[in-house]
Amino acid sequence: MRPKENLIFSFLIIGMFSCNPRNEIHEYPKLIDIEWIDSLEVIEKNEFFNGSSDVQLIGDSLLAISSFLTPGVWFIELDSGEIKHRIADRDIMNIPLFPAGIHSFKFPILQILDPRQNTIFVFDVFQKSLLQKIKLSLPPNKMVKTVDSFFWVDKDYYYIELFPSFLNHNALEFYSEVDELVGVFDKNGKMESKFLNYPKELKELEFHIKPYQTFAQSYNPDYPLKIAFPVSGNVLEFKDISVSKGIEYSGIPRKSRFFDFSPARLEKEFNSEFQKHWQVPNSHFFKKIVENEKYLIIQTIMRNNDNLEKYEAKSHLFIFDKYNKDWSESSNPVNINRMGYLAGIINEELIFFEGSQKITQEKYIKRAVLKPIED
Repeated sequence: MRPKENLIFSFLIIGMFSCNPRNEIHEYPKLIDIEWIDSLEVIEKNEFFNGSSDVQLIGDSLLAISSFLTPGVWFIELDSGEIKHRIADRDIMNIPLFPAGIHSFKFPILQILDPRQNTIFVFDVFQKSLLQKIKLSLPPNKMVKTVDSFFWVDKDYYYIELFPSFLNHNALEFYSEVDELVGVFDKNGKMESKFLNYPKELKELEFHIKPYQTFAQSYNPDYPLKIAFPVSGNVLEFKDISVSKGIEYSGIPRKSRFFDFSPARLEKEFNSEFQKHWQVPNSHFFKKIVENEKYLIIQTIMRNNDNLEKYEAKSHLFIFDKYNKDWSESSNPVNINRMGYLAGIINEELIFFEGSQKITQEKYIKRAVLKPIED
């Protein structure tokens, strides 16, 4: 059976509205505190890297940090903060690397999606060797998104975001003209099918917006893939099942004390040649999704659009408690450069990586727990 028939999606049943009558659509989600409990400085020595674009938790002992500023992937031990391994630009066989997406969950196997070469590189991290080079056969007028590209891997297929190479992504009609967003590629790089469309809230936009990260994904292969569009308030869950239709459910609470679900309106089309990105309102967006058996957590990035003189953004969390079937949001948004990127969850502890060069040269592994706020 073809992957598009096997891979069907259903909206994740997140029963804020149906399972908890107190949480009606016009109400805010409950508040919960992020309590920081530990911070460990990363020991770089001669392994310095600049910034981070993605962070993945491998088991309960390693972080995989990818960077496009210093292209490569670094593996850091959680307990010591030491850099144990790296696969970086021209480290192996002088191969140029530019990671738009990574998959590190089969460690020591690392898979890197490279948009400049339209290639997936498969490495053995322990041996520092190239195992496979898969050239992608992209459809006409499509390219791999350069930064923060959607990238999911299972035993049979690669799932890769297809970005239009010919459309003006600043134009009002961009979202209505784009077709399916994700290509399904076999292990030889041949595209088998496509799926996932922008929600109608984007396709039917009547005003200009600055391009932004329109959806976030989960990464942990122990759970079905999740994709969330803030503009529609839906979480999509993708499962390998043998039926060919999806079931649609309501999801994320659409009212927040901090996060604006609606795209930030511009008076005219954004022009990157004459405008800096911070000089216009930026839409709030979801950075990533992590989960374990108890929680599904969405990390946000929220630009302060009241001050267009400089770029300031905070981050907070939407938390779905799988046991109690309800949503919370963190009560204390933090500057994203201080908070860092959420990597994963170990038992009750949230693991973050702070690695922005905008504030300090140092990098930290940070741990936090969620604390309910008593009424």
